[in-house]
Amino acid sequence: PHQAERGRSLLMSAVNAAVFYLLCVELSVLLLMVAPLPSFLRGGIIRWIGSSSILAALQRPVMYLSVVVALMCASTIQNMLKYREKYESLSDEAHLENKLQAKVNLFAAQRNFYVSGSCLLLLLVIYRIYAQLKELNKLEATGTALKKQADGAMAAYKSLQEDKDALQAKLKASAGG
Repeated sequence: PHQAERGRSLLMSAVNAAVFYLLCVELSVLLLMVAPLPSFLRGGIIRWIGSSSILAALQRPVMYLSVVVALMCASTIQNMLKYREKYESLSDEAHLENKLQAKVNLFAAQRNFYVSGSCLLLLLVIYRIYAQLKELNKLEATGTALKKQADGAMAAYKSLQEDKDALQAKLKASAGG
């Protein structure tokens, strides 16, 4: 039993470390997405995000990853409640070593909860920003197409107006002559 608990503890430590590194990557991605960059850089990033097949292919694995992180968060909540119950069940007469160990376990469980919860929240924020940037890219493309269409319609209107004016001038000249 003690060996199995130690193996589970090592596995959870590795998973918690992976979640921490994922949190660091998420923070970097989020900063890149919302950083105040010059317009030529921001436009390139927005176009790349909106049209990238790599990011579209990563959506499904990231969704699975978010499910794993959500399960990790649920597990850390369970551990946190278990260690809080253990800590609160210790009497004032309990050995100081036992109380300190219970407090350390509770602190580690709380830390893991905050890390996994923050990781899950950042995954959701990044997804929403990604979706909004993709929509912005579509709207910019639509706006550009509409502007070109309006410019073409304006040029056609001016051409027709000039033809109309020329025909009216001819009509006046032939009627007056």
